[in-house]
Amino acid sequence: MVRKVVGEPGDSRGDGFTTVRFGLDGVEFEIDLEPAEAARLREFLGRYAVRARSVLREAEPVARGVQPSPVRSLDVEELRAVRSWARGQGYSVSDRGRLPEAVLSAYEEAHPSARRGARPTIPKIWN
Repeated sequence: MVRKVVGEPGDSRGDGFTTVRFGLDGVEFEIDLEPAEAARLREFLGRYAVRARSVLREAEPVARGVQPSPVRSLDVEELRAVRSWARGQGYSVSDRGRLPEAVLSAYEEAHPSARRGARPTIPKIWN
């Protein structure tokens, strides 16, 4: 990927910068900021983000005819259970971050009730 870096003459873009991504009106932006600037931007946008709705967008195919894998959404307890099971099965998984697809698939294979869309039966309490 080619990135065009735009800056003022004399800018030094060395270590210590962090990239902040955000979106507005359907356009996504990236900006490289010093940590203090990044914190100020996050604080400012955070005031609005707490009142906003999250919108998931579908990933675009990387190549013609190739569809991306579906994104799985697991809550904290589910993630803990998958990580614990994976370690017990000899998989190497980190404490944080995305779990490999192979681990998720193996967990679902070993726990059929954990498959996406599978929900526990709720007892009927009215007619």
